[in-house]
Amino acid sequence: PTSISTWSTNGLDDVKEGVRTSVLASMATWWIWTTSLAALMVVPLVVGARLMREQEDGRDRAAKQKRMEEMRALEAKAKKLSAVEGAQQWAYVVRKAAESDRSNRVRESCAYLLRLAAVLENVKHEEGVKFAEAVCWRAIKQALMLDGNLFKEGEKPVGANEELKAAYVRLANVEVRRGKHAEAESHYWSAYRAVEDMGSLDSVSATFMHMIRFHRKVTKSKEKLDKVFTIWDRKLEERKQVECSMTYLVEKSKMLNEKITFMAFDKEEGGRFHEALSLAEKEFLPIAKELDTITIVQHEGPELEAAYDLMANLYMQLKKFEESEKWIKMSITKREEKVEEDEPGTDTEAENRKYLAYCYRFYANLLGTMEKFNEAANMFEKAAIMMEEVGQDKEAAMMRISATSMFLRSAEKGKSTEVVTKGLEMAQDTLHHCEHAFGPVSTKLAEPLMLLSKGYWMLGKYSECEKPVLRALEICRNALGDSHSLTKTILTQLMELRRRLQNTKK
Repeated sequence: PTSISTWSTNGLDDVKEGVRTSVLASMATWWIWTTSLAALMVVPLVVGARLMREQEDGRDRAAKQKRMEEMRALEAKAKKLSAVEGAQQWAYVVRKAAESDRSNRVRESCAYLLRLAAVLENVKHEEGVKFAEAVCWRAIKQALMLDGNLFKEGEKPVGANEELKAAYVRLANVEVRRGKHAEAESHYWSAYRAVEDMGSLDSVSATFMHMIRFHRKVTKSKEKLDKVFTIWDRKLEERKQVECSMTYLVEKSKMLNEKITFMAFDKEEGGRFHEALSLAEKEFLPIAKELDTITIVQHEGPELEAAYDLMANLYMQLKKFEESEKWIKMSITKREEKVEEDEPGTDTEAENRKYLAYCYRFYANLLGTMEKFNEAANMFEKAAIMMEEVGQDKEAAMMRISATSMFLRSAEKGKSTEVVTKGLEMAQDTLHHCEHAFGPVSTKLAEPLMLLSKGYWMLGKYSECEKPVLRALEICRNALGDSHSLTKTILTQLMELRRRLQNTKK
């Protein structure tokens, strides 16, 4: 029994050992086969990937080589424009853009081209304009490579591409100058698509502003303008919940300001003033007031006083002069407060003073329409003095002409010798300011000279009346010729003056 038990135990151990050895052998065999198969599979993949990389590198090198050739061609084109002022600098900028591209600094390369496009946008030389168009196309191609946005021209990018937007806007502006209006319209929309979904709201709004100006000046299409305003408004409302309230209010106010102005001065329909006024009262004015209460940061939207100006203008167009006067007074009060708060001698103060002078001028014209000539003259003179304070002598001189005209109309009513004498003195002073602002032989002197003649007539100094008119006639004949309408008008007035002088002698 003992030997049998021992044999059984030893035999079981041998069986276990055999099974273990067999399993290990099977696993080793499986591992060898698996490794071999994996190697057989991986090697072609590695080789294929390497080949693909080499092909991609080859394509990239070919594409870069092509870009370099195009850049060199662009640089050569700039050098050929040697007759155009600044052409050598253009060639230098193109060369810098090519160097940046060669060093894989694509964004920097694009920035060079965009800055050059901005400079070229207003070039007057015809060949320079064609070169500007070529630069814009090159900038578009560079922008298409940014941020992995490797989509085709005209397609909508994933995310926002500000450089692409800027390049399309520059291209469209140049195309407008070249008379390619259909292409320009298409590329303004391409600029919008470049930032439509992920671009900042002010960037999206900027593309609509370009389109509105384009349709106002070029196509003059009411339908297309209405379409732009509709899409702009819808985009603003879509972003309302996710944008900063300040940003939304600013961009909404910009859109409303443009829309109201378009509606009010729609030449096709003679101005939709009632509709514009309703929109201004219900939407634009409340937003302008809300923005005015936010004093933490400076915003770029229309200011409250600008909203008051718009209201005054709309009521004036509707011939509701008392209402218009109410709003322009509110604007003037607001602007005077701002000027008082400005630091003296700064550019901001000068700009605010200039706008305040424009408001005085608007109010003066309104008063003249209401036949309050004396008040209108005082307001024109106030505007002129403010314009002179900011160095705008020419505009100030024109305002003094209006002031003199209004005062003489006021004097005609009273017939007081003292008042007429003051009117004559104003006419002489106005002529002096105009000579200083425009020169002694400018056609701008014609009106103050005619006013001076009127002052002499009203005061009974008939012998002095003809001299200013003769001087005005001589200036206009020399500058404009006998066939010009202004020369003919002055000649007609001279003949009428002589006829009246003859009657006084009788």
